[in-house]
Amino acid sequence: MRFLAVLLVPALASAAPNITSVSPVTGPTSGGVQVTISGSGLDDNDPVFGDEEPVVTLNNQPLTVTTAVPNQVKFILPQGQGQNLPLKVTLGTESDTVPYSYTAPSIASVSGAPATQGGSTIVISGSNFGLSSGGSVTIGGVGATVGSWSHTSITATVPEGQGTGIPVQVTAGGQASNLGSFDYAPPSVNTVSAASRPTAGGVTVTVTGSNFGTLAAVTVGGAAATVSSQTHTTLDFLLPAGEGSTNDLIVDVSGQASTPVNFAYDPPVINSISPSGGVSTEETEITLDGLNFGSAPAVTIGGAAGTIVSSTDSEIVFTRPAGATGCLAVDVQAGDQTSEHVHFQSSALTCPPGYFIDTGTSTVQPAPAGSYTPDPNMTSVLPAPLGFYTPIPGMSAPIPASPGYYVPVEGSSAQLAAPVGQFSPVAGATFPTPAPPGSYVPIPGMQAAIPADLGFVVPSLGASAQTPAAPGFFVDSPGATMATSAPAGTYAPIAGMRAAIPAPDGTYVPDPGSTGTLPVPPGFSTDGSQLFALPQVEIVAYNLLTNGDHELTFSTDASETYGIFYSENLIDLDLIQTEPGTGGDVQVTLTPPSSTTTKRFWLVAPVEVP
Repeated sequence: MRFLAVLLVPALASAAPNITSVSPVTGPTSGGVQVTISGSGLDDNDPVFGDEEPVVTLNNQPLTVTTAVPNQVKFILPQGQGQNLPLKVTLGTESDTVPYSYTAPSIASVSGAPATQGGSTIVISGSNFGLSSGGSVTIGGVGATVGSWSHTSITATVPEGQGTGIPVQVTAGGQASNLGSFDYAPPSVNTVSAASRPTAGGVTVTVTGSNFGTLAAVTVGGAAATVSSQTHTTLDFLLPAGEGSTNDLIVDVSGQASTPVNFAYDPPVINSISPSGGVSTEETEITLDGLNFGSAPAVTIGGAAGTIVSSTDSEIVFTRPAGATGCLAVDVQAGDQTSEHVHFQSSALTCPPGYFIDTGTSTVQPAPAGSYTPDPNMTSVLPAPLGFYTPIPGMSAPIPASPGYYVPVEGSSAQLAAPVGQFSPVAGATFPTPAPPGSYVPIPGMQAAIPADLGFVVPSLGASAQTPAAPGFFVDSPGATMATSAPAGTYAPIAGMRAAIPAPDGTYVPDPGSTGTLPVPPGFSTDGSQLFALPQVEIVAYNLLTNGDHELTFSTDASETYGIFYSENLIDLDLIQTEPGTGGDVQVTLTPPSSTTTKRFWLVAPVEVP
């Protein structure tokens, strides 16, 4: 019997994969190229048991292997992006991994000249832009909105901006490209409008067009203008001073200048000429008033150049050379623009001061009343100034208004008298002065105000009369504005009092401002303004003695001294003697003075009372 012997020989273990190089070292993001991995143990190639194929992944994604031998594996690179992605070869249970990178994005060109207001697109051309899902675009450092995206071309929406060399960068899988750049479209001017274009500038000019950006500059004839407001399509600026009809208006946006458009200032205009005529034998200084004379005007008169003395945009003072006669044309040139002419009449006539040459009639005339001519050969008259007048024709100087008079307007032929209530203190007055309070002016033409008299007041400004102090009041000094109330103890019975009258004996005045007095009642005394009750003295007895003397007995107070008074009318009192009080009755014998009257009175009272 035969037996077949079978020997099972275990397979030899394969060596672990070892990657030594990868070629090419980077690949395009579009993929499609063959990549070769070199090394050892990349494929077992077993002739008995069969070949075990290696598994290749990139960033954990399986790849299509085209060739596999122990020392080399080849695969087709898929689309992708990024750097240092894990490239892994697995054979059985063994593997080896190396980093692998796609080629970084590169910008070759950026095309498009977008408008400054943004919203239009640019096209970015280049290579290795990768997949849109892992890429981004920045314009001027700010993320942009992407339209289309391929490995070689990207469209992106441009934000608002201005200028040239705007940086663009593409990032794919964390790898940034080189910087590309583009220019915004330059500014362009379509229309220029303004209500007027004076050489003095200062008015608002409106410009329409495109691509003015967010911060534009404007020059007119090389002079910088101030931009007051702007959008991408319109801007307003304040016109700088200038002149002429050929000035370049340029809008500049971050170094990009618009094509110049022509800007013409308004031409010069002469509104008046003074004087309008003169003597041909003398130089004449002439003043022109008008508009748009510019910064460096020239003047011709009768074809000859005038010498500029001073000039502004609205006035020129120049000197005319002597010589030419007749009606001479006067023109102003500002830049390349010339005004319509006015005329200056040059005459060969002469005249003295007080007269003038009427260039319209070619005659010599006297200066009319209200005017004068101080110099010879004048062709116009001067009005008499304020405070002066010329009453007759032919005067060479005005006359100042006399004191008491005034002249309120130019060109007067007469002076005016200061009206009542006002005065003119000096010559040459242009208006009268109101009389101050405390004084008055009763008639026209006065040089000074009159102080109010004693007993009178003038309370207000510009008075023509004084007012007497009212009853109960008085004025004791001149120039008063108000009266003084008669104090208590005095009175002022009538208007116009210069002083208050003290209350007479036997009367008193208790209140200020009184016009009369009050009698002192019995049993009282007064100091003129107050009443004082008298101590009561009782005459106890009276006897007429045989020898003609009088015997009085009266009660007393020990604290008083009493006076015995004699009177024949109860008004005039004579103190005969005094007696000290004892606290009891006192008896005195009195010899009356000799008298022819039959009425005699004795009064007893404290000494200080009468």
